[in-house]
Amino acid sequence: MPAAYTFEMTDNTTTLDFLGTTYVGLQNSLSMPPPPKRLTWAGEGMMNDGARLTQSRYENRTIEFDLRFVATALGTLQSNIRTVESMLVTAREVEQSGRGTAVTINIQLGTSGTDVTFRVLEGALTMPESFLDAPMVSTRTTVVPAHLRLTCHPLGQLPLVEEAAAVLENEQDGGSLNYIDITGYGGTEPGLLALTIAGSGWAGSGTMWIARRSGSGVTATLFVQGESFATAVEVTPPESAGAATFGTGAVVNATLSGGSSGVLRWTTPGNATATLTTGTFIQAGYQQYNMTGTAIPNGLFRVLVRGRPVTIFVSNLQTTAMGWGVGYTYGATTGTPSVTSGFKAFSNANQGTIETLDVSEIRIPPIPSPTGTLATAGTFGLRIYSIFNSLIAGARIGSAADPNPASAAFELDYVFLLPIDEGAVIAAGVGSGTRLLIDGISRTPGVYLTDASDVIQSYATHAGTPFAIGPGGTTRFYVLRDDIGDPTTILNTLTARHRPQVGMV
Repeated sequence: MPAAYTFEMTDNTTTLDFLGTTYVGLQNSLSMPPPPKRLTWAGEGMMNDGARLTQSRYENRTIEFDLRFVATALGTLQSNIRTVESMLVTAREVEQSGRGTAVTINIQLGTSGTDVTFRVLEGALTMPESFLDAPMVSTRTTVVPAHLRLTCHPLGQLPLVEEAAAVLENEQDGGSLNYIDITGYGGTEPGLLALTIAGSGWAGSGTMWIARRSGSGVTATLFVQGESFATAVEVTPPESAGAATFGTGAVVNATLSGGSSGVLRWTTPGNATATLTTGTFIQAGYQQYNMTGTAIPNGLFRVLVRGRPVTIFVSNLQTTAMGWGVGYTYGATTGTPSVTSGFKAFSNANQGTIETLDVSEIRIPPIPSPTGTLATAGTFGLRIYSIFNSLIAGARIGSAADPNPASAAFELDYVFLLPIDEGAVIAAGVGSGTRLLIDGISRTPGVYLTDASDVIQSYATHAGTPFAIGPGGTTRFYVLRDDIGDPTTILNTLTARHRPQVGMV
């Protein structure tokens, strides 16, 4: 084994230098084999030959070496031995209780290497039975042999990497992005990651969605502007009396992503009046966006739809009676949302208020290919259905007394397919004066709300767990916030730091 240029153990208060003159580690005795790997196989009781690997994990690692205590007095010798034993006790207590600072051993092999840190779980110091028999006087240096055996976490950790902070907008439009890419990961095993998200332009408390995507998945289309939904179809005319004209198009609005939205609208011009269907749920129409080739996402997603209901000269229609559902067309397969349970209604009764609705979960493709790749169906059509629910009873568009054009409309700002199959965190109640910390580095990972100084204030109400990073390729992290303002002024400052991990030294 190459000579070590870092060879020490520390509890973050005291450091034992095994390349020093008091604790002398014999480098040629250093043994730190790779951690054993335990494999779990499926196939017991099955009729096929062989078995399928379902899980693998590393067992704890053993690091051991011979050690020499060098002292000129008995009291010094005893104190040095107690220091080592005390550190081993600390390691065991920290691991058992989950509190306190972990004991680590840091090793660098060769002049061009990097310090690798292993967390010590417990250890044993073995001394010869007769080590106190030799007289210890101030004029004599005594060398006492020993053997140190450490049980450590299986993976070694490299130094912490601080990524440059990225300011993300609440959209994707031209140069505006709602994600960062982390490349050049230095580990061989998944690394530990912490994300801190601070805001500018946040209004009150909101929901935040954060997700991970890696590998070839970062090339797929996940963010679609509403005005890009080129196909619009009326499914069920909502009027039960009178006539309303179905129409589509785009509405220019500087407070929306891309400066406009895609619209489905039912209009009564002049002094005409249309009465909306009473007491039923209606799939009134849908907008469709087509994806082909590598632009088709592959995986499991939450469908986030941002937009608003806009009603003009409409009586007895609550905007909470309007909502969106998600469907699709793929090859010969078509999926439609349930009119009673497969949609999300607008929650704000104030018409014209922008909302981001977490509508549903969708798998793309709907039926996964046995090969794990996208089938060659040609096109995946994502559909956003405009739905009226049963609260529209007695609602009318237009009035005989009002000659102005009247309408009930759904304005679609954008759709974001939040990937959830590689990990996602959905946090609610993130206020304008707080930061969101997704901590996967600490020994007790968690999702927290902090102040501007990154002091933890409380647990965040959330779903999901902290993320890992790497190895290999690009790891992308998306951030989106539910906020009513102009998405170009809703800024999410994302700071990422990670600790790469290795199996071999």
